[in-house]
Parts: sequence; structure tokens; C-alpha cells
Amino acid sequence: MKKILTLFFGSLVVALFAGCAQGGLHKQVNPEWTKTPSGVTVYVLDLKVQNGNDFTKALPDYVGKFNDWFLPQLTQNMVGMSGLEVNALPEVSRSGKFARTKKSMKGYMDFMVSNPKPDQFPDLKGIVITISGLTFNRHVSVKRHNGNKVYFYGVQAYAGYTIYSLDSKKEVAFGKIDILEESEDFVPGEEVWSKLVTRISNEILAETPLMRKL
Repeated sequence: MKKILTLFFGSLVVALFAGCAQGGLHKQVNPEWTKTPSGVTVYVLDLKVQNGNDFTKALPDYVGKFNDWFLPQLTQNMVGMSGLEVNALPEVSRSGKFARTKKSMKGYMDFMVSNPKPDQFPDLKGIVITISGLTFNRHVSVKRHNGNKVYFYGVQAYAGYTIYSLDSKKEVAFGKIDILEESEDFVPGEEVWSKLVTRISNEILAETPLMRKL
């Protein structure tokens, strides 16, 4: 009985988290896309960390090695949320393997995304997620609490992304990432960076066949 209750409340927490997160999603998904793939490849194009000093203070073991921390974190989150095999790799848009297109979405300025060119990936099958221009910035805000100013120091992440089916050779979803995690600490700690990666993963997978069914 205790095990059943634990599973129930665990599922409830996941469902609530997904529901809250989905309320702020900015994406479009092709309703005809219903098939779950066997695996997912993620390409992170032109990643930038504008607040590199914040990151190295939070995770001193990864000085100059942001991808060594970020890509395993992204992979682990996506595997846990999808239940699928995920392989995340760094790339550059100038590699010639991707086609750049402009997207429009209500509430945002037009933004650029990239889709894989199928002929450049002859041995790759299934779904490709391409995250374009993922950028991390320091964010500072001032709020009032009991009449006093309270400063919050956060990390903001933004990017455009697409989800592309190499099997059908078409884009099945695209969206805009614009996420902020705040902290009262002048230098946001590792938990802030980790929460940000979790939210990025959820933003991309939610409301698609890639998200694990509870």
C-alpha cells in the first residue's frame, strides 16, 4: 500500500509540474505527429554563455568546459522525461548540415531556427531536435517585500528550436525558449543552472509524442 501511494504522489507531482510548465509554452506542434520514435538526436548550435564567470563560480570543476556539464545534463533530463534513447551533440550552424529559416510567433520578434538537411545525415533515423543560438545571460531584478527592495540574481536562457522527422523529411514542431531561474544569491548556484536545464528539456518535449505518458 505504501509503495502504491508513493507511486501515486510521485506521478501527481510530475503531472503538476508538466501542467504548470505547459501553461507558459511557446511552441507549435503538427497535430499529425503522433508516432513516438525509437530515439532522439539533439544538436545544440552556436551555444553561448555570456555570464561565464557566474557559471565557473557555481561549478568550478567545469571551467572552460561548459558543454562537458551541459550536454550530459540535457541528455539525462530528456531521457528521464521521454523514456527514449537520447544523444546530444554540439554543432555550429556554419557546418552546412542545417537549413536556416525565420519563424514568427505571437509575443516575440521573428527568430531563426535550423533544420537538418536530410542528405547530410544519411545514416541517421528518427527525430532530430535542433536548438539554435542557445544563450545564457545574467539577469538582475528588483522586487519589493514588506516595503524593502529585494534583489534577485538569475540566469536567463533563450533560443529557437525545431523538431524534425528524418523519416518523413519534415518539421513536426518548432518553438521559442525564453526561461528565467532566479536566486537571492549574488552568484546563482549549481541548483539554478540545473533547474534551467530541466525547464529547457520540458519546454521542448512537452505536448509532443516525445514526452513520456504517465
